[in-house]
Amino acid sequence: MDLCRLRQRCAELTDNTDHRETLLAAEKLFEESTLQKNELYEAYGLYYIGISHLLLGRAEEGHKNLNRAMEIAERIENDTLKVNIYNSFGIYEANKNNHILATDYFYKALEHALRLDDELRRSKIEINLAHMFQIRKDTTGYKYTADAYSWGKKHGNHNLTICAGYYCAYFRHLQGRNTASRIWPHSTNYTDTSTKPQATTSSHWQHCARPSHCNTTHRPPQCPKYTLRWHKCWRNRGTTVNPMPS
Repeated sequence: MDLCRLRQRCAELTDNTDHRETLLAAEKLFEESTLQKNELYEAYGLYYIGISHLLLGRAEEGHKNLNRAMEIAERIENDTLKVNIYNSFGIYEANKNNHILATDYFYKALEHALRLDDELRRSKIEINLAHMFQIRKDTTGYKYTADAYSWGKKHGNHNLTICAGYYCAYFRHLQGRNTASRIWPHSTNYTDTSTKPQATTSSHWQHCARPSHCNTTHRPPQCPKYTLRWHKCWRNRGTTVNPMPS
């Protein structure tokens, strides 16, 4: 069986937030790669099993599989896997309200993504970091979203563009820049990861219902009502932004 094709299938299902189907495909990937004694795809199978459990609300089961995937990733020295797993560890800790630790994991993931020059994963991680800044209402998070929006728009990644646009409008609104929040943001060249948010007692990490199945027309919290282009795209989305698996 083609392990590469199975892994790609897992990635596509994860991007489409079909985590139950991802779990089935990932279990098959793990089983086949174990039979073929291929550690790389075995680790990918464990990663997709882990992130699927995590995003389906089975956090501890997900974390267990992610740890197993990290053991292999470190042994075979695969930085791409490390990006994915560190980002997933960040989601896990954010769900447990461990915001400092979650942020540290997101920065580790971002560091590896920058080293690999992987713009897609970098953009997804920056959106997760933006959520951590949103929790503490820190407009520094805008720096993480403008570039993600620009990359998503350029490459036709609709889900990434929507998520980045949400945070850009949110942070512009907090800045009091009402005129600027009426339009989509422009790109920045921000790459510095030295400014990290501090402890917060704010609300828990928020999940979104499956974007492809969500028909709500409610306005997301604290988003300016005049971001018309944002609302046009959000009409078929949830009222909160989902974490971004990488």
